[in-house]
Amino acid sequence: MALSLFGTLFLSFLILISTPLSEATDWVEQCRQDGFDPWQLACKTCQILPQDIQKRCQECCQSYKDIERITRPYQAAVLQYPSQMHGDLETFMRDDWDELVKKKGKHRLQKVQRDADRFSFYSPAVLYFLETPLDGSLPSRTSLKAAKETIHLDGWKREDIKDMIMTLLP
Repeated sequence: MALSLFGTLFLSFLILISTPLSEATDWVEQCRQDGFDPWQLACKTCQILPQDIQKRCQECCQSYKDIERITRPYQAAVLQYPSQMHGDLETFMRDDWDELVKKKGKHRLQKVQRDADRFSFYSPAVLYFLETPLDGSLPSRTSLKAAKETIHLDGWKREDIKDMIMTLLP
């Protein structure tokens, strides 16, 4: 249930940042009309379907739903956050971060404050998932660019961020 909530919120966020709301609704409806449930469809499932519908399936599937991520989670995550936080992200950092680091370990979970960019009014919090554990030093820009998955946390609820980290890290 928690992973489904996480998945639904993650997909909703991706849709909202990349398309107008009417197009997002149209996309979901079109997938449903084609027989796919975009909220539950794992991309690995598309590979077992007939060749002529695999492309359409790929347009509706969600990579985070793949069972591989649950059975072989990422090895580390780095949260890059702005100096000015508010809302659920601020509450998460204040009330949940230290507990998660204790559970997962410093070699799996680390935070880095983003330098203020005087030319930017917008500085989102970003969660980078990595394939290798952290060595204890601050991650470089190069290591963050090599992340296997990058998730912008704007609009995410505190519990969903916590659930995602608990689910995707060993």
